[in-house]
Amino acid sequence: MKKVVSILFITLICAALGSGAFSAPRFDGHVCDAAGVLSEDAKGEIDELSVALGQKNGTHVYVLCADQTDGLSMRDFSRGVLASLEDQESSALLVLFPEGGDYYACVGGGLSEYVSYDDIKEILSVSTEGAFSSGNYDAASVSFAQAFASRLASIDRSEKSGGSFGHTLLIILLVLFIAAVLFFAVVYIIRTVNINRARRRRAGRRRPLR
Repeated sequence: MKKVVSILFITLICAALGSGAFSAPRFDGHVCDAAGVLSEDAKGEIDELSVALGQKNGTHVYVLCADQTDGLSMRDFSRGVLASLEDQESSALLVLFPEGGDYYACVGGGLSEYVSYDDIKEILSVSTEGAFSSGNYDAASVSFAQAFASRLASIDRSEKSGGSFGHTLLIILLVLFIAAVLFFAVVYIIRTVNINRARRRRAGRRRPLR
């Protein structure tokens, strides 16, 4: 249920942003440095971490250093960016906004049951806050990516995928069962109507002449 709510929330964010001036940033791999504050080494390290993570269990870490937020709050802007990613469900995103002196992190619906809001706050406090405050955006980004990669690497999504498949199969079987019940109900109603018509016709033929 929590995952469904998260997916619906991100879908609503997409719809809201789609009607406004929001423009999704273009990532080079797993990094987008629109603010021009990251070194090539930092970008490469973040990308390597995320690629390795994706190969391990299909999760990803993205970092965006934004030069503007389209007039949106950091929360809405960050979730809009996350929603624009192709693999949003299995991704964690850090958005740094140096000009605004703010940052925000969020995860897709597929990770929300593994990483809580308090977990994100703790990771940001330990890995990002100090470096960001001192203007060391390389350290803020790389430390976040390392911390999240370490956290996500321990996730075994194969069991969950199996559970998801079982849940989907159960839904399919339930739909088929309901369809079968409706089919037999319709057949029964049609049969009952035909029988009643036939009885009325026979009763009409047997009516004595006056």
